[in-house]
Amino acid sequence: MRVLIFEHLCGGGARGESLAGDTPSSGLAMWRALVDDFQAAGHEVVTTLDERLTDRAGDAETIIVHRREGLEDRLRQLADRVDAVVVIAPENRGILLSWYEALSQAPCRWLGCGRQAIELCADKYALARHWREHHVPTPPTFLVSACSSMKYMDEDASSRWVIKPRFGMGCEATRIQNSPLLSERSEDHEPMIAQPYMEGLAASVALIVHDEQARTLLPGRQLIERAERLVYTGGQVPLRDDWSHRAKTIARRATEGIPGLHGYIGVDLVLGKDASQDRAIEINPRLTMSYIALRRLCKTNLATAMLDSCAPLTWREQRLRFDAAGRVEGIAPEAVSAQP
Repeated sequence: MRVLIFEHLCGGGARGESLAGDTPSSGLAMWRALVDDFQAAGHEVVTTLDERLTDRAGDAETIIVHRREGLEDRLRQLADRVDAVVVIAPENRGILLSWYEALSQAPCRWLGCGRQAIELCADKYALARHWREHHVPTPPTFLVSACSSMKYMDEDASSRWVIKPRFGMGCEATRIQNSPLLSERSEDHEPMIAQPYMEGLAASVALIVHDEQARTLLPGRQLIERAERLVYTGGQVPLRDDWSHRAKTIARRATEGIPGLHGYIGVDLVLGKDASQDRAIEINPRLTMSYIALRRLCKTNLATAMLDSCAPLTWREQRLRFDAAGRVEGIAPEAVSAQP
């Protein structure tokens, strides 16, 4: 089988933007891991790479991208001569949706979420409303603007609030403050939402979905610096069994009833003092950073499960830590026992 793998940041979609920092590095790490795994499974891989990068992934057919113009047409041509296509792209600013529109009509398998899932998961306010209507535990979520007034139930009142973009990604522009309102001097120029700050363990669960049947992978912990602004610094997998069971339970509930979920996705959670306080936070309708660690823990080929819903998955007894730039390392056993 021939598979086209396109990662937006390192594959040429970010031409004209800087490739410095952790975000392009994380994209590069996911791209390299996915290319390696599909090749290890015996598939031919076709991919693209920004000319500013020197990385190569095995003997994959790699098209070097020199300019952003014409990239969609080139990728459509490539999609016409492969059997499957995987796109890794941020869901904010409509980027993932634009690649879906450009490539999903090709005569090959689209190994990712459909339009409805991408649109719903990209809109944190709409997703929160969907969850509330379907009785999925999630924090109360409000639209906010400069000097706007907000009405909320007394039980939803909070002395600390998380403010983040309605259409943001990860911890981008996310901060903690004592009011759910924006000041007149706010630098935010896009729709923002407010949620009561939830105490607990930041966690995530990756799932691989086929025909509405979801396979939960090993849940992990998200490493987030919680100062005035939240900063994502990586993660650890897996969680202890008791925490893992809770994370899987709410992640499955969070994905039920969302049309168009398919392929590898990630559900972000906060796990409270007990299961009654666990909350779903958001869904990433795409490959997430957890993949770079989970693939190392998987005794079989994790990418194969994206093609075959019956592919066996078995796991090593080990715990790994990864950072926001895609570096992975083991955690000593003595350090594991003291953690969730």
